[in-house]
Amino acid sequence: MKQVTIPRQSRGISHSWLTGAFALLIHLILLSIGSIASAAPILVVEGGRLMGASRVDVDGTDYDVRFVAGDCMSLFDGCDEQSDFMFDSALLARSASAALLTQVFLDRPMAPLDLDSLPFLINGCGSTRICNAFTPWSVSFYVNSITGSVYGAVSIEYASNVGATEANYHDMLENTLQPTDRFFSGEHVYALWSVARVPEPSTLAVLTLGLMGLGFSRRRESRRETLRFLAERESTFSHAVPRRSLRF
Repeated sequence: MKQVTIPRQSRGISHSWLTGAFALLIHLILLSIGSIASAAPILVVEGGRLMGASRVDVDGTDYDVRFVAGDCMSLFDGCDEQSDFMFDSALLARSASAALLTQVFLDRPMAPLDLDSLPFLINGCGSTRICNAFTPWSVSFYVNSITGSVYGAVSIEYASNVGATEANYHDMLENTLQPTDRFFSGEHVYALWSVARVPEPSTLAVLTLGLMGLGFSRRRESRRETLRFLAERESTFSHAVPRRSLRF
């Protein structure tokens, strides 16, 4: 039978094109993840006050944080177990507090709030002098030797954000031990941490996925056209060549 040559344009999308598109997709996804990881935290502002921030980087992990006035017992599910706190060591709690000073409590030219100079703009704080953001990490219980009553004390690392009015002071990291039922406001506020949600893929990556899907669809359709082309050529060739009689 005569060999049939399939035109190049009917062979579908080349393997090299698909490989290149897949490599481009991976590259775009990695770029998207990298840009998200390196992005500055997003400030949550309501009524001209900082309520919290999202995607705060603490030792390579992104967290969301809210600033709330109150006491440890009401804000941290009783404040009586280690599991009530996001961080379980002084080192991690201090890293979280440091992240607030270096990533959140800043004066930014393009931001609506000068959080370093004006600490009273932080929700729960009302002092122009200072705002201490408490990050608790452990709780202990003690017995009063006289009354026999039991009381709890929470271990806290905190970011001390000093306002511009205090020229002789500067921002610092501190730690303290406080009663679990003590209510804080004015110059002190609790930081409520949670692990940030995984971000959605970028629009560009989604578009690339769509283009790849379209490419595979076109390739499948092209294969069908190729098979149809071969069937037609086979039919034409079989009718053009007369059958010869078989001789014995």
